Amino acid sequence: MILRSLKKHIEDQNWFAVGLDFVIVVVGVFIGIQVSNWNESQREQTLLRDYLHRLNEDFSLSIAGTERTRKFVTTNQGNLGVVLSSLRDCAVADEKRDEFANGLFHMGKLIPAQFVDGTLEELRASGRLLLLKNDGLRDAINETVREYEYQSRVWPAIQLRTANNRAYVTDSHIFWLDGPVNGFSNVSWNELEIDLLQVCKDRVLLSRVSDLHRTSFTIIAWLDRNLKNFRTVKQFLDVELDRQDVEQ
Repeated sequence: MILRSLKKHIEDQNWFAVGLDFVIVVVGVFIGIQVSNWNESQREQTLLRDYLHRLNEDFSLSIAGTERTRKFVTTNQGNLGVVLSSLRDCAVADEKRDEFANGLFHMGKLIPAQFVDGTLEELRASGRLLLLKNDGLRDAINETVREYEYQSRVWPAIQLRTANNRAYVTDSHIFWLDGPVNGFSNVSWNELEIDLLQVCKDRVLLSRVSDLHRTSFTIIAWLDRNLKNFRTVKQFLDVELDRQDVEQ
């Protein structure tokens, strides 16, 4: 309709009306672009809030899972320390017998950080990581991924070394268990058969137990670095979500 009006005004040489029609067209186009941009911005903000909530949930799960892992590995490390000192002394204190048994039972069970990264991988794969405008948040995520990927590359070598040590030490004792157990079950001294006076003379075995004990310190340090990174990202996410709520 505006085009027919513009054509008629040009034919009539009504230049004021032509100018007015032109202004109306320009203003209409401008408003249309602004509305389109606003709609796109709203869609982007809705998508961002969804991703922030999902990331927050993923990192909360990562923290909780890694805290459980650290507790398990730390307990095993302490028990393996009892094994190491008992082998050195060729004696196990009565109050430490169950710790000694569990130290042998769980030796070498080293578990990596529990990184729940499904949402992050979706963001990276889709190219939507740039939706995260907070530079501090992006830097924290990048550092988290860098540290986790470094540990993942080194992990196979740690596992191989641990498996070799564990295989040697396992031949020194027997566990008599009445039923099935999972990897996190505890055992008792009464379920363990070991000739301590014979075993404590084996310097190779003592060296391998010492290496397993030492490696557990490394894994705990790795878990701590991951936990620090997870918590840093979570703090940024909490701030971003609070800001989003205020702006709504």
